[in-house]
Amino acid sequence: MQPAVLQAIDVWEQRWGQTQAAAVAALKSAFPHLHDCPRYVGCHDIRLEYEEAGLGCGQVCLDDEGRANVEFAQVPNEVIARGRRGPVPVPRLRRRTAARG
Repeated sequence: MQPAVLQAIDVWEQRWGQTQAAAVAALKSAFPHLHDCPRYVGCHDIRLEYEEAGLGCGQVCLDDEGRANVEFAQVPNEVIARGRRGPVPVPRLRRRTAARG
C-alpha cells in the first residue's frame, strides 16, 4: 500500500479508538456502577457490566460499528420510579448586576 494510504488508515484507527474511549467515558459517567469486562475470544466489542445490590444487574456492549446495546435486569421498581421522576432540579442563580451610579 502507498504510504499516504497507510497513514490515513492509522489516523482513522486512532480517531476510532478515541471515539470509543469517549463513548465508554460517557456511559460510565452516566451510570457509575458500570465496569470494564473482559472481551470474549474473537469478539472485539467493548463490554461494560454491573451487578449492584439494590440496583439489579446489566451490561452495555459497544460494537465495531459504533452501536450500543444496553440490557438491564432485576432492577427494583423503586429505582425505576426514581428515574422516571427525572433529575433533581438545579436552582437557578440570579445574575448580580453592578450598581449604576
